[in-house]
Amino acid sequence: MTVFLLKAPLPVAFILTFWAALFQPATPLMAKDSPIRAGWVEEAILLPDAIRLEAKLDTGAMSASLHAENLSTFSRNDERWVKFDLTSQDGTQVTLERKVHRTVKIKRHKQESSERPVVLLNLCLGGHVETTEVNLADRSNYKYPLLIGRMFLAHHFIVDSSTTHLLKSDCSSQTTK
Repeated sequence: MTVFLLKAPLPVAFILTFWAALFQPATPLMAKDSPIRAGWVEEAILLPDAIRLEAKLDTGAMSASLHAENLSTFSRNDERWVKFDLTSQDGTQVTLERKVHRTVKIKRHKQESSERPVVLLNLCLGGHVETTEVNLADRSNYKYPLLIGRMFLAHHFIVDSSTTHLLKSDCSSQTTK
């Protein structure tokens, strides 16, 4: 059996490299492209109109839902479109027209199911911009006009239910994915 005794101390660089390698992030959550930590309420921006809305980030919901008033459908170029009003965070009333992407049937506990139009909206949250499906509904009984679900949040955000408003809401330099 051979025993090696070191006569000189190990170089500091070796020790630091050893410890750095030992404590490297082992989970994908700590990688460079890791999800962003967000609060359960954040400011979202609808692009390209730059409409700012308070949004509830709900990991229990699959899709997004937006409070729409004065909802009416019409035909344009033999396609179904919808016209609706919404109120931005600063109280400005905005009227939007969007092509109906599809219709979804929503079933709620102990209530009759309802059909809602689904539109594609460019949504910006914390600098991340993505085109996502949003169903239009009467959310007047809810505190937040926009609910953002897992389809938008997945792979980009981790929702911290203990806090709100962690994200910067500047989306001016972002492009739609």
